[in-house]
Amino acid sequence: MPRVGSDAWLPAVAVMTAVACGTCPVQADTFDVTLEGISFWYDGQQNMNIDLVIQPGDTVRWLWVEGFHNVVSGFPDDPDPGDLFYSGPPTDAPGTIIEFTFLDPGVYGYHCHPHGKFGMISYVTVVSAPSCPWDLDVSGGVGISDLLTLLAAWGTDPGGLPDFDGDGYVGILDLLELLANWGVCP
Repeated sequence: MPRVGSDAWLPAVAVMTAVACGTCPVQADTFDVTLEGISFWYDGQQNMNIDLVIQPGDTVRWLWVEGFHNVVSGFPDDPDPGDLFYSGPPTDAPGTIIEFTFLDPGVYGYHCHPHGKFGMISYVTVVSAPSCPWDLDVSGGVGISDLLTLLAAWGTDPGGLPDFDGDGYVGILDLLELLANWGVCP
């Protein structure tokens, strides 16, 4: 039996967790951008000041709160606006929703056709997830420092890592996923 304070038991727990967990897919997130007045709004930011950074597989959902709008991919001067997504002709129906799931890294502009000339323009930045998201200290492997980082965030909403399962807070499923990836990153 390992002595108290030893981490010799961790590999065994990691193996048991990996078997119980299976592949444990990381859930994609959905980010809501509202359309109000002549502005796009996200997290208290508006139009070109929106700092929305997501990962491939995440979805942006645009929600009409008020006004006569549409959502068109690209910037107003792009030669091919609407090629990626297009909500259709402008509507003033509150509650209208358009969603788009971004699959590739890049910067994606979008605008409201009737209000683009008034600055109703914004963008989404899609960045690839780290190749080893469990390596929180970026040491090249998953170890005690990563475990301590996860435990320090326990029960909180860290806004991303180490919320591996995407449920909005750090808890037991996040711990199990970290333990399942203990050692050298795959």
